Amino acid sequence: MAAVIVIAVSVALQATAVALALRLLRIPGGRAAGLLLAAALLLMVTRRVAALAEALPGAANPHAHLPAELLGLAISALMVAAVAALAPLFRTRHEALRRTAESERRYRALLETANDAVFLADVESGLLLEANQRAAELVGIPVERLVGLPHYKLHPPEEEARYREIFRRHVAEGRSVPGADVAFIQHADGRRIPVDISANVLELDGRRVIQGRFQDATSRERAAEALRASERRLQRLMLEFRAVLDAIPDNLTLQSRELTVQWANRGAALGIGRRPEELVGRRCHELWHGRDTPCPNCPVERAFRTGRSESEVATTPDGCTWELRAVPIIDERGEVTGAVEVGRNVTELRRLEAQLLQAQKMEVVGRLAGGIAHDFNNLLGAILGYAEMLRLRLARDEEGVRDVQAIRETVEQAAMLTRQLLGFSRKHVARPRIVDLNEVVSGAEALLRRLLGEDVTVRVHLAPRPVPVHADPGQLEQALLNLAVNAREAMRGGGTLTLTLSEVGIEADEARRLELSPGRHVVLGVRDTGPGLSPEARARLFEPFFTTKPQGTGLGLSTTLGIVREFGGTVRGDNPPEGGALFRVYLPLAEGTPERSTGRFRAVTPGPRGTETILLVEDDAALRRLTRTTLASHGYTVFEAGDAAEALAVAERHAGRIELLVTDVVLPRGNGRELAERLAAARPGLRVLFVSGYTADTALPLGRDQAGAAFLQKPFGPEELTRRVRAVLDGS
Repeated sequence: MAAVIVIAVSVALQATAVALALRLLRIPGGRAAGLLLAAALLLMVTRRVAALAEALPGAANPHAHLPAELLGLAISALMVAAVAALAPLFRTRHEALRRTAESERRYRALLETANDAVFLADVESGLLLEANQRAAELVGIPVERLVGLPHYKLHPPEEEARYREIFRRHVAEGRSVPGADVAFIQHADGRRIPVDISANVLELDGRRVIQGRFQDATSRERAAEALRASERRLQRLMLEFRAVLDAIPDNLTLQSRELTVQWANRGAALGIGRRPEELVGRRCHELWHGRDTPCPNCPVERAFRTGRSESEVATTPDGCTWELRAVPIIDERGEVTGAVEVGRNVTELRRLEAQLLQAQKMEVVGRLAGGIAHDFNNLLGAILGYAEMLRLRLARDEEGVRDVQAIRETVEQAAMLTRQLLGFSRKHVARPRIVDLNEVVSGAEALLRRLLGEDVTVRVHLAPRPVPVHADPGQLEQALLNLAVNAREAMRGGGTLTLTLSEVGIEADEARRLELSPGRHVVLGVRDTGPGLSPEARARLFEPFFTTKPQGTGLGLSTTLGIVREFGGTVRGDNPPEGGALFRVYLPLAEGTPERSTGRFRAVTPGPRGTETILLVEDDAALRRLTRTTLASHGYTVFEAGDAAEALAVAERHAGRIELLVTDVVLPRGNGRELAERLAAARPGLRVLFVSGYTADTALPLGRDQAGAAFLQKPFGPEELTRRVRAVLDGS
């Protein structure tokens, strides 16, 4: 009976062990162990059941196996204890495996939902194990074709070695390595796609893999390229802006509150002989004013204090005048953080302003002078006309003729003064042509001798061949007379005036000094034997109204220079070694054949006669009477009027023909031009002769005679008047 009990207990224990072993079948990884253990226990249970049958009452020897069964019972108990002890270990492993499986499930879910392209590669072979859908889209290859692909096939083929090395370093260090975060993926269509890479090594399903995350950096690269392009544009704009600021001749500086230069343009640096970078860090008052302390009324200081633009006029130690303006730089908080100072050297500008003011004054004086000259020409015309009439009456009285001739010469001198006034007032416009300067000088020689008097000897040395110049011969005579009169005033006790004509070649250097064009020039030298030019006179020779003579006008030399410059020449005054004063007139040598110069001064002969009817309109009563008498004495029928309105009334009352209108241009109650137009409209075929103390260029519009009209400038003599009238009537 004891054996039965032992065997029954042993069977129960072994059955319990079998039950515990079978529970291991539910644990992942414990299935094989559970089956083997359960099979072994089942065999042992079978053995115990057989033993139990032999031990039942009625068996041949029921106690024969008792010792062995006791040992089996002990073994069964130990087996149950062992299985019970192993069960927690299996449960722990089961839980770990469950958690691992859950982690892998979550990882794979994250892999598929990740925004980045994720690749898994075996660390040993470098072959891709897995990739998510974003990775397939990035490279343009389906996921199933990516698996098994070498990792470096993801990149441009020419960079294979680089990516093999990066992969090796990733594996060795188990994480991303420096320099591997900037890469390119080779898309299936051949595009190179910039990506950012991060990598780490992990264990998955019992194997070490490397996980690579690739983030498409196209947008970032585009933004970076846009930023670089913007920086390049900004750099270019800065260079262009700097070039613009450097091109400005003004001084431009950026200054701090301490008046320290933070930036300067080239103009500011060149003004003090330095480079712009040498000014940075220096105080402005030290650089430009040589002061240790700020200047009084410093505009930059005031701009910092007031927050407004401030200006000041300052004089530097070298005597230059500067206009300074400081503009504050205000930040978003309304605080002044700096100031831009603009400095402009206005020394030359102030000088030019003074010249302009003087020129404006001279323009007013010139207009006054022109008006005086015009009125004076009327008086001279009357004097000259009456003198000529008197000369004709005294034809047999030699002494009377000489007196009349003296009157005529005096009138010519007065006319020369009016021409100077007209030239100064810019009322005389040149009519240049090619003339031989030899002929102009020789033609004026006789008048010069009479003008200078017997105590002045005139010597003339003409050029050996014609010297053509392109100029107005009348104005050249005027310039020559001005120089001669100036020389006579210098030789109070008499002396010698020498006129010399020569031809010279002027090279480029000398041409620049003389302010001429290089080439062949004619030089007219006018030398006197007076005391010469003082330093003050040499410095102011050609200033209008400057004179060293008590009775001088100061117009002669300025008018001469204006005339000569108009024809491309110049005038220079100097003291020659042999003493006296020498003026040289330079004129460009012209090409072409000179026209013969008739000159302004010729003998007076009786003028031609006529029988036509003339309407004379002149506001100066004396000149009108003289002109009427002259024309009537030459056979003409003359109607006269003192203004335009009276002339229209006279013409309306006269029913007969009027062949010629002789009218002053400037008239009371109208003007000569309008009068001529109205009369010509009523009397077709009417010819017109304008007379004026001004030149035709000033008196008539656009410097031209009106259709069918001619012009005669005052003062004129009877012979010149009658010849001009006859020429107009004859249409020649």
